[in-house]
Amino acid sequence: MSRPLSALTTLIIESAPGTSLTAVERGLAVYGAHLVKPYPNLGLLLQTQLALFEVPAGTPLAPMAAAPGVIHLESTLPAITHYGITLRDLGGDARAENSSLPAIMTMTGADRALARSSRGGAGVVLLIVDSGVDRSTVSPGRQAGGWTDDPDGDPWTDRTGHGSMVARLASACCPESKIFSVKAKASPDGDLQIESVLSAVDDLLPLIQQNPDHLWLMNNSWGYTGCEMDPRW
Repeated sequence: MSRPLSALTTLIIESAPGTSLTAVERGLAVYGAHLVKPYPNLGLLLQTQLALFEVPAGTPLAPMAAAPGVIHLESTLPAITHYGITLRDLGGDARAENSSLPAIMTMTGADRALARSSRGGAGVVLLIVDSGVDRSTVSPGRQAGGWTDDPDGDPWTDRTGHGSMVARLASACCPESKIFSVKAKASPDGDLQIESVLSAVDDLLPLIQQNPDHLWLMNNSWGYTGCEMDPRW
């Protein structure tokens, strides 16, 4: 029988490249830890080895950090992410073509940056890592694809309106670019889950590497509070 979600803590564990994750899991078994998901592509990129583990809530982390093969570990809780502002907060509708866009561009300084730029973004793919993007905010010809592990299975829907706002802003600043919606899974409180973001990066790295003729830019307009995570991550 699986434990209830509240009885578990999720950890991102870094181990030495080449170390068997089975061996790491075996060394952590005394703490009730088990491997949930490895991040092999992300590990190769960072020249390390990363994986997501679960342990019973309340398990002391210091002894686990000293276990054989473990270089570093971080709890993903309570590293909840938060959104800042949406189109609706400014009195607009995320689905409207130009709703509140001038106000957002002024607030973020994007209007001044755009005025100094002569590039339209041809060949650029913008990965919007967020709450999803409402497909009505991006023309079909500019939709480059999508990724999600959200239960609804559709990266081109938006839980909060924030991702649609970001996509609309990015589209205005980079009018010849294409948009790739990355809809990360939400916690019960509606916040992004950092492990979902890592899964997205890990899954999408091969696609990016196989298409070097495009410039791939990942936008992360969110943050986390409640803990201090390794800035390399």
